[in-house]
Amino acid sequence: MVKIKLLSFFLLCGLACTAFGSGLVVEYKFDGSLMDSGSDGNTTNTLTAAADPAYTQGLSGEALYCNSNTFTAADSNDLDLASQYTIEAFIKPYLLSGIQYILSKSSYKMGISDGNLGVYHTQSDGTVVGGFSVPLTLNRWQHIAVTADGSTITLYLNGKAASSFLYNGTILNSTASLSIGSISGSNQYNGIIDEVRMFGAVKTASYIYSRALYSCGDLPQEDIDSDCRITVEDFYIAAEQWLLCDGDTRTDCY
Repeated sequence: MVKIKLLSFFLLCGLACTAFGSGLVVEYKFDGSLMDSGSDGNTTNTLTAAADPAYTQGLSGEALYCNSNTFTAADSNDLDLASQYTIEAFIKPYLLSGIQYILSKSSYKMGISDGNLGVYHTQSDGTVVGGFSVPLTLNRWQHIAVTADGSTITLYLNGKAASSFLYNGTILNSTASLSIGSISGSNQYNGIIDEVRMFGAVKTASYIYSRALYSCGDLPQEDIDSDCRITVEDFYIAAEQWLLCDGDTRTDCY
């Protein structure tokens, strides 16, 4: 039974992991360009750079190296996310100290503060919710995501919910530009970023989990615990998730 369930898990993930679903409004793949490829060919949200951008090996094709350079996109309807949204990216930080912003607009921000991943969300009344409390790992690919569902903002790291905040279901939109790798040119992120996606809808936890399985580049989806190695621990986790008796404490349940 366990073997059948494991096989089903990997087959289903193989089909689902590449399906983005509906609601994708912005996508930056950074395959040698700063173009937005996520809005049905709409290039309105293409980023501009203060200096020539530097690209390096990414998870899929190339990735963008962020340090002292700044990358911005002018405000647009796509970037004015709805009060329910999803943002995701893959990052590989080269520095964890200080305050760095991975992605920012006036109403939503994701960044690093002294080694911890965090998010800020500004409500329509101007109040800000969020914080930094999720430890990151230096020099390693990690999948980060945030969802806002109308009442709760959830921050994910490597496919697992790591922190959450209550909010009033609104978001403050403005004419501010979107910045990648900084906040208006300050507090630059030092590292690599790849596969940034924004959705004008809430993506499921299973979608985010499936996306995180790619955080080790060419390693297959069987690296379930996202440690960039395929070990027996990965199969233990898969077995626990698919056992019919998962969570049951009966002595005959195994």
